[in-house]
Amino acid sequence: MAPFPGRRSILAAMALLAAGAAPLPAQRITGTVRDRVSRMPIPGAVITMSDGAGRTLRQLITDTAGRFGASVPPGRVRVRVLRIGFRPVQRTVEAAAGGTTAIDLAMPEISIVLEAVHTSGEKICGDAARQGGAAAELWQQARAGLLATVVARRAVPAAVRVLSFRQVFDADGRRLLHQRAFVASGTSQRPFGAAASARDFERTGFVVDADDGRTYYAPDADVLLDPQFAANHCFSVTTDARRHPDEIGLAFEPAKNAPDKIVDVAGTLWLRSGSPELRSMEFGYVRIEDAARDAGAGGTIDFSTMPNGVVVLSRWELTAPVLRRRRSYAREPGGRQYDVTEVQHIGGILADASWPGGLHWHGPVGTLVGRVVRGDADTPARRVRVWLDATQDTVLTDADGRFTIADLLPGRYRLHAEDPALVRFRAEPPLET
Repeated sequence: MAPFPGRRSILAAMALLAAGAAPLPAQRITGTVRDRVSRMPIPGAVITMSDGAGRTLRQLITDTAGRFGASVPPGRVRVRVLRIGFRPVQRTVEAAAGGTTAIDLAMPEISIVLEAVHTSGEKICGDAARQGGAAAELWQQARAGLLATVVARRAVPAAVRVLSFRQVFDADGRRLLHQRAFVASGTSQRPFGAAASARDFERTGFVVDADDGRTYYAPDADVLLDPQFAANHCFSVTTDARRHPDEIGLAFEPAKNAPDKIVDVAGTLWLRSGSPELRSMEFGYVRIEDAARDAGAGGTIDFSTMPNGVVVLSRWELTAPVLRRRRSYAREPGGRQYDVTEVQHIGGILADASWPGGLHWHGPVGTLVGRVVRGDADTPARRVRVWLDATQDTVLTDADGRFTIADLLPGRYRLHAEDPALVRFRAEPPLET
């Protein structure tokens, strides 16, 4: 789904999806998950209940007190618990028909030491990601964090406000030409999501060209968790002391056996070291034009952990260069075939989220408040039009000359005001929100 109808050159492959609910059987399993040593409750742990054949019956998230409860068919049920920063635990119980079975589960905490993991230098590919070793351990921790985002959005959907945006820069990617943004509100399981599955991307790639333009796609948690993605990618441990201090990176790249005629992705999942916590993902495109790669084609996804343990995807952004084919590229130095005509940044920010029980979260969305006066006097300029360069944010001042522009993307803006007599006021230097 394109965030802004009518623009076909670039499509942002994210969508706002509605919530749903499932009917509940009558037999219940309840319990509490705690730290094995401190005995403190563990919020945000993923509980998976499966039957004797391995079929998943229910998936849910522990609350702030580490508690969980779900209804399942009677019989033998395996309860498995995953939480980033802890080793998995599981228990098999008999769910009595019409009754309630209560269990307590204790999880041993793990600590990923940055230096120890980094010295391994190993690379794991495909099914090897399920085996032992530092990279495999980090991948399992990353999977636990990603799974928490997937399960939480179904089990405890939030009421959200999402600020979607499209910014168009010049060919150098430095000067903002124009910007559009809008806010959508609702109860959502999935504020942002990839537009296709890992299997679809294996067939079509993450960049698709058509007669009416190019579509850049981004992987999300569901795609990264798909066994098909792991089968076609290799993983290794990396660090970046300058840009990601106190974090451990799990780098991924296409495996040698991956399809080589499509545009794939390579990037890094960043986790907090010590007691792991999912922080962000950065990615770029593999087998894409040099011009697009040099212009920064790729994207970032930020994760935030709430006090109730729920992990949310709080921001995403795609950098999508628009290319033009050169007519005589064979005579150009290096044989470069394309030029960049503009660079689009397409994304979204989770502006606000709230959950049952009173928990609220606010994202990095700005509000600009000001006052316009006439000349050197303190006479308010009433009903003056105020706007920001390269945006559609236009408001009128009130009787006291005051104005408010809400839901602004973080960044630098130049502010203008114009009264009915077309006398222009400009605020210098640019304002930063």
